[in-house]
Amino acid sequence: MTSHTKNVTLFILALFAVPTCIYPLYEGTIILQQIKVGAIEVNFDTGMFYLTFASLFITLCAGEFFGLRSRGGFIERNAGAILISNFIAVAILAPALSFGMVYYLESSGYTKCDDPAEISRVSRGKSYIFRLGDC
Repeated sequence: MTSHTKNVTLFILALFAVPTCIYPLYEGTIILQQIKVGAIEVNFDTGMFYLTFASLFITLCAGEFFGLRSRGGFIERNAGAILISNFIAVAILAPALSFGMVYYLESSGYTKCDDPAEISRVSRGKSYIFRLGDC
């Protein structure tokens, strides 16, 4: 694979990663708004925040772009540490945000109910329906 092909492929992956990383934040704000208005039912998938792992592609692409611009610069010298820091941050934040959202929903008076429409899956997380009061 040529250097140009590699950079184009990495850029395309980073482009797909941007909406993938924004989606959990968008969905989280919708859930917070539903809680604020007192919605009777709130759907929440605890695995949603794991989509932020796609930010690794953005970090890789930014490292490649800025590393090519400044040979021997800060980015090129510390690219590995920056990528590992991004991975560790996401590995800590994804489950913490999921647990925090569940805790906030439960402390707001919602009861966690299993989603009957959920199918068995291999991915992280579980889909819940939170209902105000009882299931």
